[in-house]
Amino acid sequence: LLACRAAQPELLAAGAYVRLDAPDNCYAFLRSTPNAALLVMIQLYPWRGAPAASCRLPPGLEAFGWTDILAGGPLDLASGAAMTGRLPIFVALRSERLQR
Repeated sequence: LLACRAAQPELLAAGAYVRLDAPDNCYAFLRSTPNAALLVMIQLYPWRGAPAASCRLPPGLEAFGWTDILAGGPLDLASGAAMTGRLPIFVALRSERLQR
């Protein structure tokens, strides 16, 4: 996370903030500039055993590739984002446009 912050200072300092529609057990938001986007999902009260949360991206962002900041590796969020890992947090950084 710190490396992401260092590499994208304008994204976190001046990027637009949009809270995303997510289930009650999740808080999700997007920070974005014209050239970058950061998606964060936090599962609230994970010890309650609620099912993994998911959310849809704002229109247009599904056409981009994403990188999982915590686990590493590429993501395809065309059908939305879902917390499927063992951690109660999901962080993804937008990468280049996908060729579909």
